[in-house]
Amino acid sequence: MKLDHGLLSANPLTLDLPQGKITGQAHLNARNAVPVTDVDVRLSNARLEQLIPVKGEPLAGSFVGRIKLKGAGNSVHRAAANADGEVLAVVPSGEIREAFAELLGINLTKGLGLLFSKDKGAVPIRCGVAHFQAKGGVLTADRIVFDTKPVVATGGGIINLDNETLNLRIQGHSKELRLVRLLSPITVKGPILGPKVGIETGKVVAQGGVAVALASVINPWRSCCPSSTRVWPRTPTAPP
Repeated sequence: MKLDHGLLSANPLTLDLPQGKITGQAHLNARNAVPVTDVDVRLSNARLEQLIPVKGEPLAGSFVGRIKLKGAGNSVHRAAANADGEVLAVVPSGEIREAFAELLGINLTKGLGLLFSKDKGAVPIRCGVAHFQAKGGVLTADRIVFDTKPVVATGGGIINLDNETLNLRIQGHSKELRLVRLLSPITVKGPILGPKVGIETGKVVAQGGVAVALASVINPWRSCCPSSTRVWPRTPTAPP
């Protein structure tokens, strides 16, 4: 790291963590009244099952990502709340329990059948991509694609780094003709550390079971940080 008259730089930046390797650069410019944080980092050698632990269920795969954000503020939270840039997450390959893949496409007959029979069979994750453009601390998805053997899912939505909430909508598209299938998008809303999964309709009898099943995949995010309700520290990064 290098400090030059209020400009703190880590270039290159390399961190070897149990969850993967982080490389890139980071700069904190405190030469003016309001500090500016500028980061461009990549995550490699990561595993999906380590980042999103799903107890007892096969959810595994390689994971890479990039965060390129720049924002002004005297804390990490304020800098994130004003950040511009982009965020990319990619799952090149992996596997997920077949029951959840079918439910992602809202295939009730097969999905709930596999779930209730406790079938542990898994299907390949062919590819998963989520790309967000950041403007003023709001990440807007311009691409969310999750491709498995039985289902391909696409989506959109936003992640607000200021109030630390998300509002995503995911639509599954089954690759085969199903007898019982609902054309209802899945919603993921609420705090980033504890989102709620639902079905975008008010008249679906089985929506509760589907939402609960899918929640067991999404909600483990909270278990990663059980003692914290905040994503970003509020403590100042530089004197006001």
